[in-house]
Amino acid sequence: MSIIDYVVVGGIFSGEWEESPKCWVWKTASKETASIALHRNGSYADMVKSVMESSELCCDQSKASVKMSFNYTTLKSSKKYLRVRCVDRTCRWMVRACAIGESGWFHVHKYVGEHTCGIDHVTGKHKNVTVEVIASLILNFFVDNKGLSTKEIEMIVFRELHCRPSYWKCWMAGVIVKNIVRGTPEHGYPVLPAFSYIFKGLNPGSINSLRVNEESGRFIYYFMASGASIRGYAHMRKVVIIDGTHFSGKYEGVLLSAVTQDTQNHIYPLAYCVVDKENDASWGFFFEKLKAFVVDEPELCVISDRHVSIANGLTRHYLLAHHGDCMRHLDENLRINHHCFDSLYLYYHVAKAYMLEEFNDYFNALKERCPSAAACLEHEVGFEKWSRAYFPALRLKNGDEYSTSIYKYSSKIYSKALYLLAYLEPICTAQLEPEWSMAREYLEM
Repeated sequence: MSIIDYVVVGGIFSGEWEESPKCWVWKTASKETASIALHRNGSYADMVKSVMESSELCCDQSKASVKMSFNYTTLKSSKKYLRVRCVDRTCRWMVRACAIGESGWFHVHKYVGEHTCGIDHVTGKHKNVTVEVIASLILNFFVDNKGLSTKEIEMIVFRELHCRPSYWKCWMAGVIVKNIVRGTPEHGYPVLPAFSYIFKGLNPGSINSLRVNEESGRFIYYFMASGASIRGYAHMRKVVIIDGTHFSGKYEGVLLSAVTQDTQNHIYPLAYCVVDKENDASWGFFFEKLKAFVVDEPELCVISDRHVSIANGLTRHYLLAHHGDCMRHLDENLRINHHCFDSLYLYYHVAKAYMLEEFNDYFNALKERCPSAAACLEHEVGFEKWSRAYFPALRLKNGDEYSTSIYKYSSKIYSKALYLLAYLEPICTAQLEPEWSMAREYLEM
């Protein structure tokens, strides 16, 4: 493998090389410094000729020095003197150069081009592998705003530069590239009004609502539901699942979401809302906007975890709908708080039983194996919150026995024609910001 070493000399490549009795000198009126490639084997004159012919003067110093497996340390650098050597103290490679008066010219007095260091200094951590170098290397790998994992970045750097930088450098380089491609959070929040304008134009009937602090103008909440999702909800089951997930970005926050299911058990998105945290105010804002198209009615069922703010919000905004607890969240609570991992299969049998006799048989078995979990499900949570047998939306008005009425309850939404109608209309994504075209009042916000 051909290895290229680097040394700093005067000039910005606007001049000419002249041979002196002791060395070659780059003549230029500028006092700026730049990187000149030095090949190991061959004379210094051959090196100068090959550099000038190959146009390597335009090469990026940091990236190229790493790619060509060269790592050096600067012992002394001033306007009059420069001395660099290999990072391995036992290696012979070194360069010495002195300034020629006040002209800004440097000439090399001594150059030892042979490396005697081992392979560890080639593939180890390189000082020139900066975060900026890694970011410039992986920028073209971010296609369609899809990023790379830190592990993938490490593999790319090793393949391209033959070096293993630290995990932190690769992670930070990924953050920098994401900010370049997607924009920074500081820029994203102010353009939300303009984004809403563009999104509504592409998706008629959409709901976008931004709430800011009246005094400071700072962001508080942002609700978003596409027109296609709003119209498609008419063909979905009347079962809405709501939950929140935490952001891990610079400003953190929580993303509230509402989804439903079609007749083929596919998840159908309804609405999203960005808030600061889960509390009564944020969930109240979410339900207030969601109620614009998810109407409160006795046939509606809302499933969520047991967050108290969700229960408070449903009490204020969805008085007619039935509220149930997610079986998966209850599973985690029982597993952690009551240590009944071996009995969870009985819990799922109880929760999924339709008939009361079947429910009682499995629940009695659960009560024998894990009394504390059974007591929590019966008294703290309540049967009507998590079991099919006691859930009010599935019970008949007359008596406790099931009949074909449970199928009549949902027969209208199981039509295949209606199921397909929900997916006929696409959700159009907004263009990149430079392509936005909008009214002047949005541009000036």
